[in-house]
Amino acid sequence: MVNLYDLLSVKPSATVEQIQRALINAAQKRTLNLEQLEKIKVVLLNDSSRAQYDAKLFANYPDIKAQFDADRAEIENREALQAQKLAQAAKATPETQNNNFISGAKKMGFGLNKLVQGVLGNMSEVTLDELEQQFNRYLFDQEKITVGYKLVRDVIVFTDQRILFIDKQGASGKKQSFKSIYLMNIVDVEMETAGMGLDDSEINIYCLQNIYRKAHQAQMVKFKFEFPKSTDIVPLYTMLGSLAYQNRLEINQPE
Repeated sequence: MVNLYDLLSVKPSATVEQIQRALINAAQKRTLNLEQLEKIKVVLLNDSSRAQYDAKLFANYPDIKAQFDADRAEIENREALQAQKLAQAAKATPETQNNNFISGAKKMGFGLNKLVQGVLGNMSEVTLDELEQQFNRYLFDQEKITVGYKLVRDVIVFTDQRILFIDKQGASGKKQSFKSIYLMNIVDVEMETAGMGLDDSEINIYCLQNIYRKAHQAQMVKFKFEFPKSTDIVPLYTMLGSLAYQNRLEINQPE
């Protein structure tokens, strides 16, 4: 009995897509003649014909059946592990994700030390008491400040819900502009490191503007941040990228 899988250089556990690609490759390289290609196409690309063929092949070659069972078990284990990861991501609440965002940031060096040393330019850390005294009145219901930094007069505050930018305007600085990036809406991050010239490093954060995150047509907004040439922005990039990945997993969960 001819082993059609062996002729095509694929495993009996191969998917239909893998078999189709192998057929195209064999036809292009002329490793099989037209009669062989047509037979493989008729037998292996039809579910009923393939099932009958597999039954005969496995009966004649128990070692092929054993390898097939081992391959299928490995595939099922990978699929089960992926399903478990997706289920865990789906169960994660926004509060859990945001807590992981902050703790992960500190573990990856994006927290106090890195930021003070220049991840956000010349920013210096502001005490939690000072932040709460100045900005608690501007927080949303149950929102909590985690950490904040000041650049001359402007302030950036990380809460458990968003990244809050306070732009103090005018000579007195009494006029203030508040802008927010909601952690749950960050879906992509780009980084461009400085080259040999005078160009600064930059990070682009892409956020969903949709009120309903699973809308059929996504509406995106980009926030661009530039950093001095000497600034190490990699910890910030990896931390925001991890958050974006978790958000994507949650958003793309089946209903």
